[in-house]
Amino acid sequence: MRRFAIRLGIALAAILIASQFLLPPYLEHRVASSLTEHGGTASVDLAAIPAARLLFGHGRKLHVTGSGLSVDLNQQEDVFKRLDNFDEVHIDISNSRAGPFSVRRFTVTKSGDRTYAVAMAGDATAGDVARYAGSRLGGGFGQALAGLAASALGGFDQRVPFDARMDVVTGTGTPRAQNVRGAIAGLPAGALTEVVANALLSGL
Repeated sequence: MRRFAIRLGIALAAILIASQFLLPPYLEHRVASSLTEHGGTASVDLAAIPAARLLFGHGRKLHVTGSGLSVDLNQQEDVFKRLDNFDEVHIDISNSRAGPFSVRRFTVTKSGDRTYAVAMAGDATAGDVARYAGSRLGGGFGQALAGLAASALGGFDQRVPFDARMDVVTGTGTPRAQNVRGAIAGLPAGALTEVVANALLSGL
């Protein structure tokens, strides 16, 4: 019986060691494939001890770089709450598209307990925003986007740049933007940034 227990312990230790080396690359590839489902490239770096924590969406490190991604804004999940499960988070996405918005740069860095420094810059045309909002989005946010083209933006072919930075805090349940700096053509920068973030990171 003792000999069996020793052999079992050795086997379990071997499995644990193997998973520490094999599991992160497998999950990194799976997440990268999900992020690039509609095009683009992505690199994902995951770390956890033990690595099996990653199977449950927990870990020490989550680093993501991506470019050329394309997503719909109606892919809305609470991404920031999932990021809370990692101690170290850094996300850098460039030259991508989220609905009608061309996103030149989008970054998320965990700056404290359940606090994230977020920056987003890019542009969109009034016509693209109005058409997308009218056909794909409902509720108050969709109405706000559609109204943008008729009021704040002017001509439908006019390109409207946006550049905003903020802190997103998740400690109170629903993520909320604080210390917002910059503007997005008359729309609440925090609301739009959260929608774009949830869409771009829905594959995590």
